[in-house]
Amino acid sequence: MFIVFEGVEGAGKSTQLRLLENCLRGEGHKVLALQEPGTTALGQRLRALLLNSKQADQPPQPLAEAFLFGAARAELVTTVIRPALAKGEIVLCDRYTASTVAYQGAKGADPFALSTLNDVAVQGVRPNLTVLLDLDPKMGLRRKQAEGPLNAFEEAIANWLDVVRAGYLRLAAASAHGWLILDARLPAEDIHRQIVARVAVMLGTVP
Repeated sequence: MFIVFEGVEGAGKSTQLRLLENCLRGEGHKVLALQEPGTTALGQRLRALLLNSKQADQPPQPLAEAFLFGAARAELVTTVIRPALAKGEIVLCDRYTASTVAYQGAKGADPFALSTLNDVAVQGVRPNLTVLLDLDPKMGLRRKQAEGPLNAFEEAIANWLDVVRAGYLRLAAASAHGWLILDARLPAEDIHRQIVARVAVMLGTVP
């Protein structure tokens, strides 16, 4: 099973991923937790490149930026996600293809180009469930700033997050199934219970 967590900055993706990881491990499942971009050596280098590029005089154009994310994603799918799924592990990932469509789409990249790029990068490996933690971006940024200064990427996208949120909601509405949209204003434990209930149905472990 492959589960992805999506949402704007401060929505609680990392928290919910960690809670679900601990829950599933406690039930005896083999779980692999990942972050995009990152995890692989290439992903880490591209993550550093993207963060540094935000501070440059000429940051990458949205489509070029999407290609960098796509390269990291292709590496992650090939070397980590597909092998783990083949071994029967449950894979949890902080961000995946929807992030590219929502974020680079918010900056004006062509939606068809982004969709095509994602199709090539994922090589048919798509989530069984995408958990969208929906939150007003202003509240999300306040949460992030309470934790510490925003990084360069977060600063660069701060004025676009309303468009990013709308992009996520459009993606979820256009999908016939496979999305779970949750109110990220709720207490973390309440959100966790809803995620666990959905995953239990998918695993067939509901009493």
